[in-house]
Amino acid sequence: MDNYALVNDIASVWKYADEMFPAFGSISIDWDGAFGAFLPRALAAKDEKEAQLLLCEFLNLLEDGHTDYTPPRAFRDGIGYLPFEPDYAGGKWHIGGANEALSAHIGAEIISINGKSMDDIAAALYPYAYHVGNFIYPSRVSTLLPIFLSKTGNVLKTANGEVEFNLAEAQSAMQPAPAPAASRAFAHTGEGKLEMRLYSGNILYVNWDDCLYDKAADEIRAAIAKHSPAGVVLDMRANIGGMTMYGGKVAELFIDGEFHGSQKRTRLTKGIELASASQLVGICSPQTIEKYIEQGLCDREEAEQSRTIWQKQKCEHYLDTYGAPDHKALYHGPLAVLTSRRTISAAEDIVAMFKSNDRAVLIGEPTCGTTGTPLLLRLSMGGMARICSVRYALLDGTEFICRGIAPHVVVSAPYGPHDAALDTALEHISR
Repeated sequence: MDNYALVNDIASVWKYADEMFPAFGSISIDWDGAFGAFLPRALAAKDEKEAQLLLCEFLNLLEDGHTDYTPPRAFRDGIGYLPFEPDYAGGKWHIGGANEALSAHIGAEIISINGKSMDDIAAALYPYAYHVGNFIYPSRVSTLLPIFLSKTGNVLKTANGEVEFNLAEAQSAMQPAPAPAASRAFAHTGEGKLEMRLYSGNILYVNWDDCLYDKAADEIRAAIAKHSPAGVVLDMRANIGGMTMYGGKVAELFIDGEFHGSQKRTRLTKGIELASASQLVGICSPQTIEKYIEQGLCDREEAEQSRTIWQKQKCEHYLDTYGAPDHKALYHGPLAVLTSRRTISAAEDIVAMFKSNDRAVLIGEPTCGTTGTPLLLRLSMGGMARICSVRYALLDGTEFICRGIAPHVVVSAPYGPHDAALDTALEHISR
């Protein structure tokens, strides 16, 4: 165990976050004090497990889903992997996929693991993982949960019964749970990568699971041109994000003109400004500053600006911009967008475009509440740290980081064969 490497990593992520993390004004934390508190813990760490969790815990203090630490593959290989995929829907955890040995439990609600409920397990992971309420992104649960389990002899209890399992030596493909279905009949359409269906009533459904595919807008454009649908449903409930640029091209199919989705802010501090702030708010008491203002040595605006800089809150504010002043959207008919807590990152940028421009009705659950361009750091302990560089809000100033973008129509659908959110969307469009 190299404690000095761990100290170096704690210092590195503290320094970069101190310089660029954009949300110190939105959270309650003494970042310098946290650094001082974690140094002795780093020096006292007894093994790699404790060291890896310490890095997860330190970055998670910033309460941001794009600011975190992922332990290295070699460490995770040594711990082992879950033989099932936990998934979340309707406020509960389920088996979203599993290997052959656990196939009888696919789709079943998780009652407990080693006698602990999923609420208790999630609470044990909260110090190490971004969460909104009791929701932790499922892939993060899959990464961290094995660290707290035994290699062999674990007991999984689901609504379908109880079974013993061991951690797997390697990651492997899982048999997924069956996708829920809407009540209406449909025909498959589309000839590319995206799954598309044409539901009765001539409603086009697009299952859009990521913003990594650069031809997504082209495929949707072709389907709209072919079918002239009476309405469109974009299913973004499992969209993992990716490139906002690609997602913006999809939004341009539905939104006229030049448009924006979010307000953004990123840190903006010059060395000379920081030095000047240190000479005022850095060393002077509030009473002394008031005397300086009374004596004309500085004015109140200068004092407030210095305080903003010293508290790591000076930011450049700007808007994202898509479309063009003379841009004409392809489709102006009814549009529904399905969202869930698994709608994350760049996918939320796109949802923000639809909501900020009143172009779609959002149906389902709130999004994950995390987006932004992260700085990536490979650390001495082998893992990868991310530090968010941009803070988002909706165009009207509504905060959604750590909360999620709220849908217009809430449908908290339990895991099962019936897709209540999609049925709601189809009914809404048919009115």
